[in-house]
Amino acid sequence: MILDTIEVAREMDLDWYRVSQLQPLPNTPIYDAMVAQGLVQETGSKDLRFNGGAYGKQTEIEQGLRLSTSDFRKAFAAIPMDSIPTPDQLTDIWFFMNYHLNFHRIFHERNPVKIKQLVDHLNVLADVISPENGFSLYFLGYLQHLQTGAVSTSFRQRLHARLETSPFWRDRFAAFGLSEDDLATGVFPETVVQALLPQSGARAAALRA
Repeated sequence: MILDTIEVAREMDLDWYRVSQLQPLPNTPIYDAMVAQGLVQETGSKDLRFNGGAYGKQTEIEQGLRLSTSDFRKAFAAIPMDSIPTPDQLTDIWFFMNYHLNFHRIFHERNPVKIKQLVDHLNVLADVISPENGFSLYFLGYLQHLQTGAVSTSFRQRLHARLETSPFWRDRFAAFGLSEDDLATGVFPETVVQALLPQSGARAAALRA
């Protein structure tokens, strides 16, 4: 189902995707249906915890309030295709989908209007929504290189500081084949999408395309 979501999103070819887990909230038809089917337990609003997505969890992980996967690549690849992921695995899967659908495609964007929109969006993401988000900083650097032919020293220092202080982001960068050195050399992995899910057949070919 998760791979189907990725495939449908790619077919839609939108500028940006906000993918999140289903949250059956009380007083909604889907909540009542799932309670009736025994899929969720009925709970009062006082016990309800709204899941704001992985951006919110990221800060808690980096502050030591949550446990993150020790080795993102190995843990993700080990999830059986027919299993129901745990909450922690869903967070890692979300990172794969977010990078695959939103960030990696930036390597191939050449429309000046869309590039400006991306710069504005990534600045808000890195400065407001998810402070010092590693992916946002990296791709802001890439877009700066695309526009000017180089990445400013101050911007490279900002990404370096993020990776230097965050094992969380170092692990994610290694899993996706990204490096802060890319911003200094101007050599980017534009055609590489590392497969973090076990894939086979036509579906694998579609996801690697």
